[in-house]
Parts: sequence; structure tokens; C-alpha cells
Amino acid sequence: MVEDLWNQIAATPATLTVLDWQKQELARCKAEYLQNPAVGSSWEYVKARISQWHG
Repeated sequence: MVEDLWNQIAATPATLTVLDWQKQELARCKAEYLQNPAVGSSWEYVKARISQWHG
């Protein structure tokens, strides 16, 4: 389902609006990660967690 949603978003990127508060949050998260990469999770870990939640 997520892949289908992503494909729809990728097909029409110009219609996707990113709000200022979202940009600020992304910048904050990126800065935090750059200061301490250990705060992040690997993609493998994230996928495993999602799989646990959704079966």
C-alpha cells in the first residue's frame, strides 16, 4: 500500500505541497542526525518494525 501511494506521489510531484513547518521539521531532523548519526535507525530496522505492526 505504501509503495502504491509513493508511486502516485512520484507520478505527480508538482502537485505535492510541502508546508513550511514540514520543511523546518525535516531540517531539524537532518541537523540532529548529522550531529549524532546514532540517533537514526537503519532502513532494515525500520522495515522490520513496520512488518511487525502490519503483519
